[in-house]
Amino acid sequence: SASAMFSYALLRAVRLGLLQGEAAGAALSAGRRALSALLETRLLAGEDGVTRLAGIVHVAGLGGFEGNYRDGSPEYYLTEPVVSDDAKGVGPLMMAFAENLLLV
Repeated sequence: SASAMFSYALLRAVRLGLLQGEAAGAALSAGRRALSALLETRLLAGEDGVTRLAGIVHVAGLGGFEGNYRDGSPEYYLTEPVVSDDAKGVGPLMMAFAENLLLV
């Protein structure tokens, strides 16, 4: 989900003219590479024929949640459940894809 969010932010910044010159070119390249990587590695067709966005951490945060303390460590983050089609991943992916289309 974070990859989709930063792809969206970079592509939108370019489209809105918030970046100039080399910075705009670098942001465009990075945003498109991130989007491409997501589409190639995380957008997967299931056995049921439905395409899903895979590899989204279900819940991550800091502090208490459902009786557990979340300390923000890599160990904590890497043990959180990973799901498909969570809104915090799908939404930013759709927004990044739309920004990319607007830049064509």
